[in-house]
Amino acid sequence: MLTLLKILLPIYLVLIQTGGISIESKVDKSVITIGDLIKYEIIVKRDKNLKVEMPGLASNLGYFEIRDYKVYEPVKINDKIEDRVEYIITTYDTGKYVIPPISVYYTGVDSIRKELKTQEITINVRSVKPSEAKDIKGLKPPAELKRNLKRIIYLSSAGLLLLLLVAFLYYYFKKKKKGESIIPVKKAPPRPAHEIAIESLNRLQKSKLLEQGKVKEYYTELSDIIRTYIDGRYFIPAMEMTTSEIINSLEKSGVEDGVSIEMRAFLNECDFVKFAKYIPSQEEIDNTTKRALKIIESTKIVLVQSEEEKNT
Repeated sequence: MLTLLKILLPIYLVLIQTGGISIESKVDKSVITIGDLIKYEIIVKRDKNLKVEMPGLASNLGYFEIRDYKVYEPVKINDKIEDRVEYIITTYDTGKYVIPPISVYYTGVDSIRKELKTQEITINVRSVKPSEAKDIKGLKPPAELKRNLKRIIYLSSAGLLLLLLVAFLYYYFKKKKKGESIIPVKKAPPRPAHEIAIESLNRLQKSKLLEQGKVKEYYTELSDIIRTYIDGRYFIPAMEMTTSEIINSLEKSGVEDGVSIEMRAFLNECDFVKFAKYIPSQEEIDNTTKRALKIIESTKIVLVQSEEEKNT
């Protein structure tokens, strides 16, 4: 019967009274579940001629944590003054715990500081309410995606794959049209200009142009070999220039005078046969061919290998 009364009347109140002053402490519930909040109040009723010091925020409430604290303004009730402080407290341990006595100090007309204490209050803390224990359920299985969402994902994936396929086909046919490989191939470095020129010169000498009496064609090709060499060696577009323009460009690029003189003599000999219809002797043909080889050999770029590179 006593337990039933505690449940039906959760407010637990303790009143202590002495001459001219009384102290009352109460809680709104004496049985709680872990983490529940309790309202704990201290109320002092006193005569007008008494001064009181109410407990502060730093008061020792034992195993309970203070979550909030409030001081009310004094209120006049009949011939008494009522002072009130309110604590919101909780605890996270199960069992029976006591809110310890709290001191309240007051001073009368005799100016003597006196102490009045609240009575301790016992709070019963339970782990989980029986009704709540039954409500605990297992984890739900993973929620399935709605059909509409699945369809959106499938369509988006298909669209992305189609876009990638179109991009690949465009890249493939573009490379195929240019005659290039789909997979990038490392190209060999360009051959030196003098190697190409000497190879072309050897091929010209082995040709049957002279045997066929095609001297002009021989000199034309011989001139083109040196002009192409000048383009690759000095980066001067000699194939599109006259002899005078080539010599001027070479001199401006800072070539040695001897090279410029040899180039002029060679190109003039070729022009004389090509445009003046001069027929040179075999000896002149040989000398002009030798001069072309001399120009290449004397102006070619030679890479000198260091000792470290030789040893590696």
